[in-house]
Amino acid sequence: MYLSFTCVDVNGEINREICSFQGIRFNINGFAVLSTEHNVHDYILPIDNEHYTVLINNLENLIKTGPSIIRLAKGKVYRVRKNAMLPLDDKKEREYEFTGI
Repeated sequence: MYLSFTCVDVNGEINREICSFQGIRFNINGFAVLSTEHNVHDYILPIDNEHYTVLINNLENLIKTGPSIIRLAKGKVYRVRKNAMLPLDDKKEREYEFTGI
């Protein structure tokens, strides 16, 4: 399964990417981490635990329909070096949404 999304890199440039989607997890520091085949980057989503649960439920329901490509729409995704911390403000996104293509 592939994941299509727009991300912001450390220079503030906006890029469109399609990656092999390998999973998502919530980090206790207040963001979700997307796992892909990229070995040197993490993709992080600033989100609180409550909205992460909503996002995961959305993803589970979408996976049941069997799309080859999933689009992550709305909200900001940040591309950072693997295991790096990105200084984020306290504002967490609430508008993330997975859709099938």
